[in-house]
Amino acid sequence: MAFIEFQKAIEINPKDKESHYGIGHIYFSQGKYAEAGEAFKKAVRVDPDFSEAHNYLGMVYERMSEKDKAIAEYKKAVENPQYVTPHFARKNLGMLYLNANDFKKAIREFQEAIQVASDYALAYNGLGQAYYKDGQYTEAAEAFGGALKIIPDYPEAHFYLGFVYLKRGEKSLASNEWNRVMELVPSSPLADRVKKSLLYLKVNLGMTADEIRKIIGEPDTENRSVGSFGVHEQWVYGPMNDSLYLYFENGKFTGFQEGTTR
Repeated sequence: MAFIEFQKAIEINPKDKESHYGIGHIYFSQGKYAEAGEAFKKAVRVDPDFSEAHNYLGMVYERMSEKDKAIAEYKKAVENPQYVTPHFARKNLGMLYLNANDFKKAIREFQEAIQVASDYALAYNGLGQAYYKDGQYTEAAEAFGGALKIIPDYPEAHFYLGFVYLKRGEKSLASNEWNRVMELVPSSPLADRVKKSLLYLKVNLGMTADEIRKIIGEPDTENRSVGSFGVHEQWVYGPMNDSLYLYFENGKFTGFQEGTTR
């Protein structure tokens, strides 16, 4: 087993950074993030410029909800001019900013990743999501188009491009993108989201809350506030960071926002 070989190598040479990194990688793939973190820390103690280990350590911290530490590790990775694949850490940093709703920083990181690796579809997809969340729909469509030029059958890019078209009122194009997702991954969590999304094509601005309930069904969560401006409602469909948000003012549908997918 690779794990045993890495352990033997470390017994012979405790400063074998690649073996510490290999053990961390195995633990990470098993979801043992605390153990993975310790192994990656040992690797970067041996070599503070070991950017691949810094990048993985950032991923460990992110999964352990230690965002500030994750940012610090990703930045250490990309600050090394000898790092051969900085686009991986840039993309990870971009997704972290995206999920924190810091869209400007996310856009910058995804652009930096693409500048280094112009064929990196994941960075184009992240850039599209950041532009979409920032309300820059033309730029979002271009970014998703960039991802699809590299990987024509990229389900997530088709999925989000559908929402760009929906925002622009191009429902037939949105339908085409979502149906393509159903063809590509018919039995998947993303396909389940598409089935719900196809119902949104029947929803129009100004509809009442009761009309929308009949089309889409009950939301998972309803948030409601009352003030001098009237009644504001937010309906949430789906889990956190993977949700669709519908907005109402005084009982009338005013818009929606789609959540984030990696």
